[in-house]
Amino acid sequence: MKRWKALCKSKLCWWLVVNLVLIAVFEIAKTNRTLMNFFTQEISTPVGKAIGSVSYLFPSSVMETLYVTAAGVGMIVLARFVVDLVSKPQRLKRLLCGFLVVCNLGLSIYAGFCGLWGVQYYGDGFSELSGLEPVGGTTEELAYVMYYFVWQLHQTYDQVERDENGLFAVSQEEILADAPYVYDWVESQYPFLEHDDAVPRSMAFSQTMSEMNFTGVYSPFTGEAHLNVASPSCLLPATIAHELGHLRGIAPEDECNFLGVLASVTSGNPVYEYSGYLSGYIYLSNALYSRNYELWYAIASQLPYEVTVDLNDNTDYWSQYKTTPVATVSQGTYDAFLKNYGQTDGIQSYGMVVDLLLAYYLPVIYGESA
Repeated sequence: MKRWKALCKSKLCWWLVVNLVLIAVFEIAKTNRTLMNFFTQEISTPVGKAIGSVSYLFPSSVMETLYVTAAGVGMIVLARFVVDLVSKPQRLKRLLCGFLVVCNLGLSIYAGFCGLWGVQYYGDGFSELSGLEPVGGTTEELAYVMYYFVWQLHQTYDQVERDENGLFAVSQEEILADAPYVYDWVESQYPFLEHDDAVPRSMAFSQTMSEMNFTGVYSPFTGEAHLNVASPSCLLPATIAHELGHLRGIAPEDECNFLGVLASVTSGNPVYEYSGYLSGYIYLSNALYSRNYELWYAIASQLPYEVTVDLNDNTDYWSQYKTTPVATVSQGTYDAFLKNYGQTDGIQSYGMVVDLLLAYYLPVIYGESA
């Protein structure tokens, strides 16, 4: 009995209590927008940027290094734990201690994630800070904006290097080298997005990312943006701009998708411009396809041949991973993750970017703004 009382008073139990208190505080505080705005603007965003500035001093991904190290250490600790459990007395106590350690590690990671990134979902995002409110738009308005993007693709598709088959052939090295400058214009329009960008990380485990159906990932614990460089490169510039949006403290995926398009097409870089318009076209096209197939076909059929080559290449690549068990589990988990942080549409929130594209580009089309 004394041993059990000692366990209850141990550091493991106090660790558990602290974790639960921190998570409870987050759950209560997240309903207060004013408090969340203070925390995101004064604490989590500056801390995230500071962590990132240190992480980018290292030549390779700190996040991936930590993952590999944690996996290795975890296997060693688990093996030692199993040996002790079999060969030493007090097995039940050891088992309970091991359970508490695992629970505490998981809860500490979750609490840290909530503090560094989860809060960003409950403060003012890009829409509130910029005043750009998403609009639903009619089918006709959606068609106007989609046609505008098709027209822009006509202006930009031949400004990028292509191979003998007409496929996008700009080197990833060139794309990555230009990444730190892609937000220059956007920052001049929206000063709250100012940030000193470094070149995002090319993931060593990019193939694994493809199998999980991810094109990029932001790590709040290391402040790094990571890219899947195994997938077709035609959308890599827009993906870079998307991930750089997260570095600016913007959490919602629809807003970062919008920023990925806007930053790319206003960058003054033909490669990024093309990729941005291609990315925006895909979202708009998917939305119009589900509303009015005939109207969608009338517009989509006007794409330049080279653009369809890029689109088909991208579709063919991702189709091989779309229904794999790994993709099903990872996408289901990520869907639950987004919903847990107030993104009620889950993965579908990626497609909500259409409402922001309509809000921004309809005035451009009608000549109400530049």
